[in-house]
Amino acid sequence: MNWFEKLRQKKAWCPAHAQTLNSGTVPVNAADTPDTAGGPVERRTRFFTYMSWAVVAIAFLSAYLALPYLPETIPIHWDAVGNANGFTSGVTGAFMMPCLMTGFLIILMVIPRFDAMKGTFGLYRDIYALVIFSIAVFMLAIHFFTLLTGMGYEIPIIVFMPVMMGMLFMVIGSLMPHIGRNTTMGFRLPWTLRDPVVWQRTHEYGGKVMVGAGALVVLSSLAGIYAIFLMLAIILVSTGYVTVWSYRFAKEREKNGVYNL
Repeated sequence: MNWFEKLRQKKAWCPAHAQTLNSGTVPVNAADTPDTAGGPVERRTRFFTYMSWAVVAIAFLSAYLALPYLPETIPIHWDAVGNANGFTSGVTGAFMMPCLMTGFLIILMVIPRFDAMKGTFGLYRDIYALVIFSIAVFMLAIHFFTLLTGMGYEIPIIVFMPVMMGMLFMVIGSLMPHIGRNTTMGFRLPWTLRDPVVWQRTHEYGGKVMVGAGALVVLSSLAGIYAIFLMLAIILVSTGYVTVWSYRFAKEREKNGVYNL
């Protein structure tokens, strides 16, 4: 039982889903037990949504405060070995990420409206809000990196990026087992969307793989000029591995007609 599972049970996080996990069964339609308006899921959804917008506000404020200390031109892009190869004006560089964050959050908050399993997704919208918040924090870290680099601080991106990406991977991976079937987030593969058991097992196993991969990505920051290449390789291999594992499990389940693994 990881930290998030303990939190959900202790704080009555999605009681219906917690009971499902404890019983070892997977509901055919989680919408049969929707969260009531103003319930714990709704409250947490609002909280993480407000926190995400607070992160955006911090990004804009920090950009404004940093302007007097930025030169006319600052780096905003680096190659795979850590050399700056893209530059822009200080004003554009300072406010580019906050604007991107704003657009990104708006898009992510609109996407669930088109979810093909809206009833099911409603039970897990607090987790989705937490994922959005985690990504917003990740983008804020990149924003701070850009500002500090523009001010002249020497921060190697080949160390910074693997560490931040690895931490994001670990956070999202720890949330994977708690995501019910939906078409907005998670391993949204044809065979996982078709079978709730395949979905649940894929996210339970895939979440562990993501956490392990995230830890390896953090360690890849020690690989010097090969860190970015190693980071990308770990992410691609781990994602591909989970996809293949899930497909084989689904085929085995179809073949035997039982939960067989």
